[in-house]
Amino acid sequence: MNDTRKNIQKSLIKVLFFSGFFPEVFKAYFDLKASFFSQLAKCKSEARLLAYGFTISILLFFERLPEKVVSHTSEGFQRPLLPAIGIDLFASIFFVPLFLYLVSAILHLTLLPFDGKATFFQSRLAFFWSIIVCAPILLIFSLVEAFFADISPFNFIKYITVPLSAWILSSVLCAAEGFSSPLPLFLSLLVFYMFLLFLIT
Repeated sequence: MNDTRKNIQKSLIKVLFFSGFFPEVFKAYFDLKASFFSQLAKCKSEARLLAYGFTISILLFFERLPEKVVSHTSEGFQRPLLPAIGIDLFASIFFVPLFLYLVSAILHLTLLPFDGKATFFQSRLAFFWSIIVCAPILLIFSLVEAFFADISPFNFIKYITVPLSAWILSSVLCAAEGFSSPLPLFLSLLVFYMFLLFLIT
């Protein structure tokens, strides 16, 4: 009985920390290019890609949740919190996957004139996988920004997430497209972000 329990514990530890989806995300930080080709070898159907899209929807929902809870608390419970969370979750599940497909199509068409070698499926997979890899960083930084926003050492957190996410996205996309260096795309994404920020403000 004890041997069976030990075997179960070892199997559980192996699944959680050394194999499976979450360890793959963690290992991706050490080799983004290899992580994409590993996903490409496993992901052969649109169904799995769609599952990734819904996973991203849930992850982005949780990324926005701390700020929503903190802002609701600071407003003195003037608005009901649960309905707002429910609406946000509904919008995330039903609209975020469509938005992801749209953005991945735009990125694929944009990179085609630059001799991009990826198929539309490979380009979508690269885009989806890069967001999944970015998700833990965004979740951690959203928690820090929501609960420690008034502490000065943490004020710079929001300026770190953008270049980190841009680097992950450019590295994975360039691996899919067969580009030699992710640096041009990385710089282009940063310039595009600054341009959007200028338009908003």
